[in-house]
Amino acid sequence: MGSTSGHEITHPITVILDGPASYHAWSQNLIVFLKGRRLCRYVTGDIPKPVPGSITNSDSSDGDSIADVVVQVDDFEARLEEWESIQC
Repeated sequence: MGSTSGHEITHPITVILDGPASYHAWSQNLIVFLKGRRLCRYVTGDIPKPVPGSITNSDSSDGDSIADVVVQVDDFEARLEEWESIQC
């Protein structure tokens, strides 16, 4: 398995959190790790857990066309699976 920036993916944070003395170094390492793997927004909640909901075609003009009454299927399960896999 390859490595990223000299760190094994299984041990990305080399500083051990061991009380207040090591917190600053540990937190800086963790922030760099999360940002480097584009995970920081999941931790902060900027990318929220998906919720189910129907998506309808709001561009309908006069209702005469079949395309105007089509209701798109919500891909909630796929979005939830993607979000959960990234969270893990």
